[in-house]
Amino acid sequence: MIKIMQNGIKFDGGYTPCFYSMGNKLNHSDKCIAIYARDYEHLPAELGNIHNDSDYQSDYFDSDKVYLEPGDKFYNEAFAAYNKRKLADSKRWLKHDEKRLQKELDSGCPYPATVANLKSSIENYKRIIAALSA
Repeated sequence: MIKIMQNGIKFDGGYTPCFYSMGNKLNHSDKCIAIYARDYEHLPAELGNIHNDSDYQSDYFDSDKVYLEPGDKFYNEAFAAYNKRKLADSKRWLKHDEKRLQKELDSGCPYPATVANLKSSIENYKRIIAALSA
């Protein structure tokens, strides 16, 4: 049994920490979710076609990755995990940027471009959080 969570994948043989991304993949749709194993761990074969471009002769090592398209068996679970991870990251970066903005404003001589960029970033994170929390 496989359970896809926001930080990794639990399966019968253990746990693999993972990263997630969506879209912008060659030969895949914009709705494609890519799951990348962290730290050269291995993904369970039940997820589908596992890719790994490691070349042991040239000492090039790659982590396992799998691409899930809408309609694949684990797509909905991966999509939910991707959104949970994106929500958690957005909350963390919102807090970080708010602290940076306050520090910049408290400096007595804030740099206008930095203030504008931070305000834009904060608004973007707020939009993401509102969309994913709904």
